[in-house]
Amino acid sequence: MSVNTETSPAQGQTTVLEKDGVYASLFEKINLAPASNLGDINAFLDDAALSDAPAGERLTAAMQVFMDCIRKSGQQVEKLDKTLIDHHIAELDYQISRQLDAVMHHEAFQKVESLWRGLQQLVDNTDYR
Repeated sequence: MSVNTETSPAQGQTTVLEKDGVYASLFEKINLAPASNLGDINAFLDDAALSDAPAGERLTAAMQVFMDCIRKSGQQVEKLDKTLIDHHIAELDYQISRQLDAVMHHEAFQKVESLWRGLQQLVDNTDYR
């Protein structure tokens, strides 16, 4: 079952067209039902929507994001191998690390963290007897 994805730019929806090939065999191996239609990928930014979506739909969305990363990289991909996947995982890890560093080193965050540490010390050193 091979997969053809069609994206409608006006609607922001992706439709997964199923045929015999890799897509179906992947889902068969992990005992999930393939998604026949994937709505707007940005809907998965909401935690509630993400938790309510079936596992097959979440996996299809993750595969769509991965394919978009490959497409944006501009490199010609002959086959998906571990090295390519590791490269894109490392890129995502780097982006997340940079964002987390920016948050943790922001003055407002450090002020709140300091207040929480002070409160924790107060609670830890309080004698409840």
